[in-house]
Amino acid sequence: MYSNLMKEMKRRKLTIEDLADMTGLSEKEFSQKFSGKYSFTVAEALHIQQALNTEMTIETLFSKTV
Repeated sequence: MYSNLMKEMKRRKLTIEDLADMTGLSEKEFSQKFSGKYSFTVAEALHIQQALNTEMTIETLFSKTV
């Protein structure tokens, strides 16, 4: 799970569907990547970072918690 990404989404009141729309991924595809079933590509991670308009680094935003 990407806890920092989740916190940023909650802070901005964005859902998985919202971010999927912003990044051009399907909701199912985004959800599978968000849950860790598949990995986000670097391009997708950059797009998500830009969509969130956050100064958080990619490494921090996408750090996984166990």
